Amino acid sequence: MTGLPLIPVKRAKQVEIEKLYEKELLLLRFRVTRSAHGEEGTLQVLRGAALKFYQQQKLTSLSQEALTAAQQLQKQICAMREFCDRNPNLVSNPSELVGAIEQIIQYVQREIESFSRSTQK
Repeated sequence: MTGLPLIPVKRAKQVEIEKLYEKELLLLRFRVTRSAHGEEGTLQVLRGAALKFYQQQKLTSLSQEALTAAQQLQKQICAMREFCDRNPNLVSNPSELVGAIEQIIQYVQREIESFSRSTQK
């Protein structure tokens, strides 16, 4: 709610937060929308099966976004390589760029390994 402007919202705004309450995980979703009378707020509490369904949908969405980003990275790197192959005189020192990309890929690889280990428990 701290991110809401003092003027009426033009489009719906939504905030979600997961909290433990009496040793049970809850998802609190607060949504502010415009209405004929100004603004309306809705608080939704997800727990149990509804929360599990939400979490599965969220994981599916995050996984799809990660796959799309990985495919985009692969396409960009291929495009860079092809461009450099066609224009060898333009590349003065690509080692810095390649090194930075390799560092990011190594970090991502470690994150993938950590994620893989955590899902096998």
